[in-house]
Amino acid sequence: PARFPMAAEPEPPPLPLVSNILVVGLATPLAEVAAGPEAAPRSQRSFATTAADRERLRRARFAPELSASYPPDRPFAPGAGVACCFCAPSGLRISVGTAPSPSFASFVLTDEAYERSYGHVLTCH
Repeated sequence: PARFPMAAEPEPPPLPLVSNILVVGLATPLAEVAAGPEAAPRSQRSFATTAADRERLRRARFAPELSASYPPDRPFAPGAGVACCFCAPSGLRISVGTAPSPSFASFVLTDEAYERSYGHVLTCH
């Protein structure tokens, strides 16, 4: 009897290297994250040019927001707010003078169905 080679099972399509690329930046308009009892109410904050105001601006931390996401037809499943919290957990700071060196961090998010989303954060100034 003639033997025919068995057809190989089709391989599943390869998974993409990344599922989403997110860009997190300063919120527009700027929204300062409260820095303690000395922080003025948001409605009273201004960024004047006195030495004290420049020092406050240097120490201030601002709320992040999602600036861009790729691919546009597949939003980040955990949500933009979650991404901002993990990418900039202490808020964002404005660099004055020499910019700090880039930094890198990683995290894993697990949803209620135990699906994992792996995140990698590259912070550049």
